[in-house]
Amino acid sequence: PLGLRLITPATRLGDIARAGWLPAVLLVLIAVTRPRGIVTAAITIPWLLCAAFATLDGALGFLKRKTSLGEFAAQAGWLVGAYMHTMSRAGRVPLGFAEPWVLLTAMHFHFAAFIVPLLAAKSAARSSARFTFIELIAVAGSPLVAMGFVNQWPAVRAFGALLLAIAAALVSIRMLR
Repeated sequence: PLGLRLITPATRLGDIARAGWLPAVLLVLIAVTRPRGIVTAAITIPWLLCAAFATLDGALGFLKRKTSLGEFAAQAGWLVGAYMHTMSRAGRVPLGFAEPWVLLTAMHFHFAAFIVPLLAAKSAARSSARFTFIELIAVAGSPLVAMGFVNQWPAVRAFGALLLAIAAALVSIRMLR
């Protein structure tokens, strides 16, 4: 994701993720044109590895206080999205969910679960706090949506979506200032 430019790598793993994402995403573009199966899923593995390296970098950076909560959550969101994309291309049915839900979950985590926490972190960068309220609700939103889907809890799913929407609105307002 282009948003990686907004995250300073905390370790060499982050550098690897940054260096590898463009060739990896080109393979993902090829994978979406191919029929589902193990070979098509294998084409997406470099993307999944880039996301895993970025997430490990984010976790280590967060522990070392070099990466914010929102940045780490964004990297983790990318990993979940990459994993679900690989499952989609493999034709798998994770947790009993079939297409188009698997691909839609991948897209959700690549976008909403990546960009909202990342922008919340960047909009709060001037704060001296470890994390801000906006980051907390941005980070909580996607896992709650996922939990609501997996457990068939519509109220939890709606609450997670509401948190994401509120976080996105607050980030927008903060960025306009």
